Amino acid sequence: MTGITWITTRPIVESNVYFGRKQSICWRDIIMKKTLFIVAIALLLAGCSDATASSFPDARDKAGFPIIEPTYVPDGMEQSKLRVEYGSLFLAYESEEEHLEIYQEHASDRWMIQHVQKYILTGEYDEVFGQVNEVFETENYVGFIDTEAVRLHETYQYTFLPKDTELWKDYYYQLTTNVSKEELRKVVESFNVVDNEIE
Repeated sequence: MTGITWITTRPIVESNVYFGRKQSICWRDIIMKKTLFIVAIALLLAGCSDATASSFPDARDKAGFPIIEPTYVPDGMEQSKLRVEYGSLFLAYESEEEHLEIYQEHASDRWMIQHVQKYILTGEYDEVFGQVNEVFETENYVGFIDTEAVRLHETYQYTFLPKDTELWKDYYYQLTTNVSKEELRKVVESFNVVDNEIE
């Protein structure tokens, strides 16, 4: 009888101990996995932050385009009056976000880009609505000064693209400033941009 008791109770006791241990191990596993997961996420975020900081030192360059800034700023001209953009991405020298949003939604942006592209491909452009005042060409870029922007906003808006048409899908530049066209030329020509830096 004792043997039977020993045979029948021992498995139960061992079973309880076994399941108790298994349950304890499961909780440890869960805690360990959660801890490792949190640590992994933290390391991943830290790595991303480091990579972002090293690749794009300026927070304005969130889209991964190279930062371009003019090395020439006209005398007496505040940096807040000068703005550079590519696509819808704000890049430099403008803090009025509300004004920027309105500017980005302006239909003439697309119009100007289309005409810049046409000029690069054909060498021709249309003076539609009197908006195109001047073709502005440098060694690597070509674009138009938008006189409508001058009339409406008293600023010179210059939309330009690289002559390399393969880069059109990636970026275009817009420069808006309140200085003269001659000063605008100097600003654009001073951009420290190298085409092979743009992927």
